[in-house]
Amino acid sequence: MQIKVIITMILSVLLSSGSFFLDDYLTEKLNNNHYSKDDLSYGLMLKLDAAYKIKLTELELGTESWLNYGKVLAKGNGQISKKIADYYFQQGEFETSIIWYQQAIKLLDYSAALPLAKAYFIQNKLGLAHKTLENVKSLSATDVLFAIELAIAQGDTFSIAKYIDMLSSSEIGKTLVDKIIKYKVLSGANINQTFNNANYSLNELQNKALLSEQSCPTSIQLYATTLADLDQLSAFIKQFKQHPLNEYLCLSQPKYIPIKQLHCHHNKTKAIKCDEGTWQSFTQDLNTRYIGLLYPHGGANVHLGILYIDREDTFDVFSHEITHLLGFVDEYPLVTNHPRCHQTQTAMFAQNIAVLDKKYYGDKKEIRNNIIKSIPWGEKIKPTTPILTFPVNLKNELLNTFVKENTWLLGTPNTYKGEYGVFNADTCNEGSFRSYKPLKRITQLQYYQVEFPNEYLDLLVNNWYEYLMPSFHYNIALSLLVKGDLVEGRTWLLKSAGMESKSARKLKILQAKF
Repeated sequence: MQIKVIITMILSVLLSSGSFFLDDYLTEKLNNNHYSKDDLSYGLMLKLDAAYKIKLTELELGTESWLNYGKVLAKGNGQISKKIADYYFQQGEFETSIIWYQQAIKLLDYSAALPLAKAYFIQNKLGLAHKTLENVKSLSATDVLFAIELAIAQGDTFSIAKYIDMLSSSEIGKTLVDKIIKYKVLSGANINQTFNNANYSLNELQNKALLSEQSCPTSIQLYATTLADLDQLSAFIKQFKQHPLNEYLCLSQPKYIPIKQLHCHHNKTKAIKCDEGTWQSFTQDLNTRYIGLLYPHGGANVHLGILYIDREDTFDVFSHEITHLLGFVDEYPLVTNHPRCHQTQTAMFAQNIAVLDKKYYGDKKEIRNNIIKSIPWGEKIKPTTPILTFPVNLKNELLNTFVKENTWLLGTPNTYKGEYGVFNADTCNEGSFRSYKPLKRITQLQYYQVEFPNEYLDLLVNNWYEYLMPSFHYNIALSLLVKGDLVEGRTWLLKSAGMESKSARKLKILQAKF
């Protein structure tokens, strides 16, 4: 107790001598580790940096108290700013980490530059990531790997070659070089020039990549703009081998495409939309029917012969979108004013959806026969399964007998839900007509996570070719024709028609009416 009284008396004297002198006195004691618990308490009360630093060491990293003390110190301490940034980076709060990395650099802690570049990269701010990385004076072999990934994401082949040369024959770059060759990031000429002096078995790797590619009549070539996205596509391809549709569509090994050459312009929350005419530069010798792109952001969709997915999409989304290439239509509501929902169908257009009138008048047997012929799964419906029912609201005595006995609503009763029938689908519901589907239950066409039904595989067997999307050549042709390039547009229409075996489909493509 006497010691505490003495310390209090001393502090009282110091306080009367001026707070500046007290600050210096306590700071020196705290910095030299010659302080008591009371000294620390007074230091914290006076908001001394030295006291805050000591307090930080006593607290658990990332706690609210730690962050509160740290953020005060970070106003003038670059190292602590970087520690805070590292914490947020590890938590996946990249936008917040960027703010604190920037603060650290302002306070001359240049060790924050590399992680700042990585945070920008994760946020897909590639220009800022590149600019920040340029200020990093010395790169370790691991840092060079990041620099190469960034260059790949930017489509900067010059920098890719420069950074790979920095790795020389280092073993750490072996896996990355394997991927560059596997995904065809560099052209053959660039590969030979870049790896001429490296200790890699180039021919062996190239042959391995070629042997791993698939080839079949109905196939899709997938593309992505970064190594991570290419790896994601490879994982999807592996998963797809277990999917029921695997035997109907082959997925070739994904290939790299520079993002700056894609010309995609869409809001991050909107469906992915790109200038599809640019694909002519990359697909002259491609022999697959379809192409697919994993893009950094945007909504997944299928536009004719091109599939688009976002890097955040799951395999369930990916496999759902593939079904559209094979002629299946969504069983959840389509967007307002979708062309398929403007009127009743004039011809069958999908494996699993028909758009027909809700109500019919006339002979029940004749109406049934006509409807069976107008839906792709008509032959699957048993003769004993009803598809027309009498409207229960037609009990008005004022209606004549003929009307009451010859008016029918389209639809199979729920008591037949385990069979093929004509069941309401949410795809379209416009006034006097709506959409119908073969099964009562929910399928992958309505919810991504639900399995693809075996009954729909049976539809594929019967109508394998009839409802396929046109080839990606048709997308390129339309884009060129819209731009007024009639000669090249016609050339790509011919290529698309050449993928078809039926005259009616060929004519539809050549007339650009698909």
